Amino acid sequence: MQGRGRRFEMVHALRGVAALSVLLYHALFKAYLHHHHESPLAPYAAHLDVGVAVFFLISGFVLYRPMVAARLAGRPPLDADEYARRRLWRIVPAYWVALAVAGLAGASYVGSPQIFSAKGIPAYFGFLQIYNPDSAAGGINVAWTLCVEITFYAFLPLWALGVRRALRGAGARGEYLALAGLFGASLVWQVVAVLATDVNQFGAGASRWIEPLPNFLDQFAVGMALAVASVQFEGRSLARSWRWWLVAGAAFVALGAVVGTHALTPATYLLRHQLNTLVALGLLVPAVLVGRRTLRVPGLAFLGTISYGIYLYHVPVMVRMAKWTGIPRTPTSEAAWLAATLAITIVLAAISWRFVERPLMARRQRLTSSGQPVLPASSTARTEIRLPVAGTEMA
Repeated sequence: MQGRGRRFEMVHALRGVAALSVLLYHALFKAYLHHHHESPLAPYAAHLDVGVAVFFLISGFVLYRPMVAARLAGRPPLDADEYARRRLWRIVPAYWVALAVAGLAGASYVGSPQIFSAKGIPAYFGFLQIYNPDSAAGGINVAWTLCVEITFYAFLPLWALGVRRALRGAGARGEYLALAGLFGASLVWQVVAVLATDVNQFGAGASRWIEPLPNFLDQFAVGMALAVASVQFEGRSLARSWRWWLVAGAAFVALGAVVGTHALTPATYLLRHQLNTLVALGLLVPAVLVGRRTLRVPGLAFLGTISYGIYLYHVPVMVRMAKWTGIPRTPTSEAAWLAATLAITIVLAAISWRFVERPLMARRQRLTSSGQPVLPASSTARTEIRLPVAGTEMA
């Protein structure tokens, strides 16, 4: 413990891991290996987008922890207005700047409404792109996850309020039961969704069914359950890291070996989704339920700090490079493509952190009375991380 907050340094590091995972998915599989299905790496590169599930579990954990901590300790609920302001300040400005940069650079996919078009402005700047197949893959296409996150941010305080009223006097067990119900409701939605659409049209015709929040509430619920466990067993180490890393590794191997690069059926889509959840769970449990630090890789703290920018800028960088140089077709050109993508993306992400994200976070802290450093729940983190355990809330 330090001050009033507990540090979760591995959660910070996992943001960097997740951002790199998604970047490698687009740089390796989308840009190269899907043209070379015979490569033994292709079935595994095809599932490096598992980083999205990691982000969703982290969001569930980070944002729900102070809410459940307040309820279980018998404290008043957190200020919903302040929570909303912090979320919007953290997510929206940096995203809008990235959208503007991508639009000015002509770095969005051809075939979708362009960023500054009459259709593009409300769809992309308004976090609405996933609700229209025409815009689902446009703008900064990975921002479909921000559309999911924004709706989760709106859902979470309503959930916390409902749980507080329904579980008066109930402890952690009531929380687990409620979250199990949320997990089950999401599974029902997924079954209905995969039967109603072609799951291979992710980012296109299937977007209205398989991209909105209900399809991913099970993953958020798992992160929220970890938040409950971390409060319930505060100060205790409940897991051996290597066992959970083994779970994550086995689930990822199953993704490559069983799902691979084949066209998805409803059954394999559902299997893929749950294997992604297992990978994310196996990575996150050691980060929040192990008493000692277990992940100390040089550079990951820095990548965690700028991970939101990495997430936002890597696809526009690739689109712009493809327009200049074409898609890489050989291992040598792919290596050069990956190196250039990493370098340019990290520079842009660092600039975003230095001149957009950090100044706004500093200003926001000056406007709050507590001044408590916090861990954001979007695809980013900051150098100093604390999760409140004494009634303060996160941003």
